[in-house]
Amino acid sequence: MFFPELERRVNISRLSKRGNRHLRRVILLMAVAVVMHNEYFREYFKRRRAEGLPYKKAVLAVDHKLLRTIYAMLEHKKAFLP
Repeated sequence: MFFPELERRVNISRLSKRGNRHLRRVILLMAVAVVMHNEYFREYFKRRRAEGLPYKKAVLAVDHKLLRTIYAMLEHKKAFLP
């Protein structure tokens, strides 16, 4: 390729802005709170940051993990046990 700087930019992913903006904001706030108050999710957040993710993407990774955890708790009718 003639422009190597353009090749690097192709791999950059963007944050999605689809869905209800109010719900997305509430879920984001939940993720920030769980990182501050729960050791399991805090360690996951630190691990994702160590992998090189920017702050916001690491929080969104926690966000996704939190939603999957909540869904599993509801599906299996069990309490959260990290």
